[in-house]
Amino acid sequence: MCRQNSVKNCLKKQETMTNRPNFDELVSVYKALNFKSCGSLGSIEVTVDNYVLLDSLLNDSSEYGLCLDVSIPSQVLTVGGQLLLRIGKPRVGLGLFAKCFDDVLRYPKARIGKRKCYVVDDKWSLGDTIVPEIVERYFKVLSLIELISEGEAYLDKEKCELLVFDSSKYAIPVLYEEKDLLLLNVESLDKLLTRFTDDTHRQQKLTILINSIAEICKSNVGEMSFAKILSQLVHLLERFDDSYRIFVADFSYDKVMDQVENAKLEELTKIHKVFADIQNQVLSIPIATVVIGTQLKATQQIDAIFWVNTSLLVGVWVFAILMLLVIKNQSHTLTSIETELKRREQLISNKYSVLHGKISRVFKPVMDRLVYQERVLSIVQGITIFGLVCAHVMFVKLNIPVSDYFAHVWGKFELIYKIAYYLVWH
Repeated sequence: MCRQNSVKNCLKKQETMTNRPNFDELVSVYKALNFKSCGSLGSIEVTVDNYVLLDSLLNDSSEYGLCLDVSIPSQVLTVGGQLLLRIGKPRVGLGLFAKCFDDVLRYPKARIGKRKCYVVDDKWSLGDTIVPEIVERYFKVLSLIELISEGEAYLDKEKCELLVFDSSKYAIPVLYEEKDLLLLNVESLDKLLTRFTDDTHRQQKLTILINSIAEICKSNVGEMSFAKILSQLVHLLERFDDSYRIFVADFSYDKVMDQVENAKLEELTKIHKVFADIQNQVLSIPIATVVIGTQLKATQQIDAIFWVNTSLLVGVWVFAILMLLVIKNQSHTLTSIETELKRREQLISNKYSVLHGKISRVFKPVMDRLVYQERVLSIVQGITIFGLVCAHVMFVKLNIPVSDYFAHVWGKFELIYKIAYYLVWH
C-alpha cells in the first residue's frame, strides 16, 4: 500500500514537471550508479526521489544515452527495484560522459574551454567542489590558452587551433592528452600565469608572450602542436622573463641579442684577419728556409761557392727575422683584440645584467677562436725557427772550412773542459 502511494506521488510529480532533465540531473544519476569495470554498464536502485528522473531519462535515450540493458529481460521501473542500465554518450551539446579524462580531451572543443562532463574514473563533474589534480592542471592549461588568445593571437574555435603572428604565421593545433597534463611543469605554468595577475604593462606582456611562443615555433623541428608548447614551459617562462625585464629597461630581447651577435661577428672577423694577413708569408717559410738550404753547394775552400752559400744563409736570416717580427706583431694584435673583446663583453653585460649568462655564452666561441689563433701563431713561429736551424745545419755540413772551424773550436772547448775537470776532481 505504501509503495502504491509512493508511485502515485511520483506520477503526480511527473505531471507537474514541465522542463526536460538537464545535464546536472543526469550527473546525479551517474553518481548514484554502481559502475561495472567496463564503464558502460551500471546498476542503480530506484527510489521515490529518482523515479521520475529515471523515467524521463529512459524515455529519451538518444538525448541522454541511458537505456535498460537487454541482457536482463523484463526489467521494470519500480520504486525499490534495481535496474541495470547501459550507459552511452549523451548528446554532445548536453554534456560529455567519459570513462577517463583522456576521453574528455578527445573532444576538440573541450581542449580550448570548459565543458559540462562527468568522468567515471575520477567520479568528477564540472562544478564539484573537490577537483582531482589532473583537472586542476587542465584548468591551468585552459587559462594559458585564454591568455594567449587575449594577445596578438587568434583562437580558431572551429578548427581548434591558435594562429600566432610574427614575421610569419604559425598555426598551432590545440592538441594535448592526459599524459601531457601529467608531465606538465606546474611550477613554471603557475609563475607564467602569475605574471599577468598585475595589469601593469599587460598588453606589452601579452605581446612578449606571443613573441616568445613564435620563437619556440621557429626553432621547432617537425609538426607543431600545443603539447610541444606545454613541454617547453620552462624555456617559455625564461624567455618571457628575459624579454620583459629588458622591456622595462626600454629595450627588446632581440635587439640586445642582435647587438651581441654583431659584436661577436666583428671580433671574429678581426681574429681571422690576423692569420689571413700573413698566410702568404707562412706559405713561403719552407721556400725561404728548408728549400733554400737545398740550393747550397759543397765546397772545400773559401771560394765563390762559399760566398754564394753565405749569401743564401744571410737571406734565410733576413726572412726569418722579418717573419718572427711579423708573428710578434700579429700576436700583439691578438692581445689587443682579446682586451677589446673582454671590454665589450663586460660593457654589454653591465648594461644588460639580466642577460649576463646568455651574453657570456655568445662570446665564449670567440674567446676559444682567439686561443686557437694564438696557438697557430706559436706553431708558425716554431716552424720558422726550425727552418732556420735546418738551413744552418746544411750550411755547416756543405762548407768544409766552416765545418773545420767549428771542429777546431769544439776541440779547444773540449780541451778546456778536460783541464777544468782535472783541476776540480784531482
